[in-house]
This record gives sequence, structure tokens and C-alpha cells, in this order.
Amino acid sequence: MNKIITNSPLSKISTGSLALLLMLTIAVIFWIAHHFRNYYDPKRLIKSYAIFFLPLLAVGLLLHIQVVLIVGIYLAGVFLLVFRSNHYFYGR
Repeated sequence: MNKIITNSPLSKISTGSLALLLMLTIAVIFWIAHHFRNYYDPKRLIKSYAIFFLPLLAVGLLLHIQVVLIVGIYLAGVFLLVFRSNHYFYGR
């Protein structure tokens, strides 16, 4: 059983780099939602988060994270951004 786990590609993923990329994404999401809290046009919010993909991809590739995981973190960030921006838009 131990040999199966050590030969798995999932066991070779650097969790420190993955956690760093996830924390960077969450920090940017909170900043974007806070920055655009007074603008009720979602185009600016979506555009700024779409632009964030290129630096996220570059940092992820520098940290040797697979592209599939980077895209997964980015898409998960979309859901967090939607719920966080709703906090500012409807929480008044």
C-alpha cells in the first residue's frame, strides 16, 4: 500500500506552493471585491479578475504547479469573488 501511494503523481505535488498560490488568489479576490465595492457595474470586476489570470499563471508555473491546478484555483476563485462582491453590493 505504501508503494502505491509513493508512486502516485498526487503525492509529488508541492502543497506549500499550492497553498501559497491559493492564499495569493484569495487575497487578490478580497482586494478586487473591496476595491470595486462602490461600482455597481460588474464589468470592471470581471475584467480585473480576468486580467489576474496571467500573473496567476506565471507565478504558478514558476512554482512548478500543474496548469490544471492553476486553472482550478482560478475557477474556484470566481465563486468566491461572486459571493464576496455580493457581500458589498447587498450587505447594506
